[in-house]
Amino acid sequence: MPDKRTIVITGVSRGLGRAMALEFAARGHVIAGCGRTAAALVDLRRQVGASGHFNVVDVASDRQVDHWAQKVIDTLGPPDLLLNNAALINRNAPLWQVPAGEFSTLVDVNIKGVANVTTRRLDVLDDAAVEQLVGELPPLSILFNCAGYVHNGTILECAPKDWEFTMNLNVRSMYAVTRAALPRMIAEHQSKGTWSSMTSWRACRSSAPSLP
Repeated sequence: MPDKRTIVITGVSRGLGRAMALEFAARGHVIAGCGRTAAALVDLRRQVGASGHFNVVDVASDRQVDHWAQKVIDTLGPPDLLLNNAALINRNAPLWQVPAGEFSTLVDVNIKGVANVTTRRLDVLDDAAVEQLVGELPPLSILFNCAGYVHNGTILECAPKDWEFTMNLNVRSMYAVTRAALPRMIAEHQSKGTWSSMTSWRACRSSAPSLP
């Protein structure tokens, strides 16, 4: 099938997520899905067959998501479509009657879960991790170096270890990420690619408030 896609869906144990997994699989797409109910995933895998790849994952756990995401990429490659479907809803009650623990669980799944699945953690101070991530991605059209740190205090209050961390994160990481990504950007896009590094205007204003 020429338009066959790899589709990642969270929350496939039941409801809309399960329905989407079944429909997309029936249309010939490859499905990578996760949910928290093992028995439901076993049944879904039986119905979908070889095109389904389902794992028990709590999207509120960044460690579980990281492990699952790497497994999906290693097995299927980068997905063509990501559907953040996993969600909870509180019982029907006024907000002040919803227990704090119940509301916290909702936030963990509905908000933090989306962030955990959509983003990928990268320590830009780890050269090997930078090289690995850049190697897994297609050639970038835009590279925006935004990672940074501003020490809270004057230079007399800044310990050597704080200064070293600041330079490594604010300067060296830009070098490492750009150096890893630039060769493929040039080869793919020639003069059309964009490389941008952001400094902190707030830090400039704090250290020199007379600046316009």
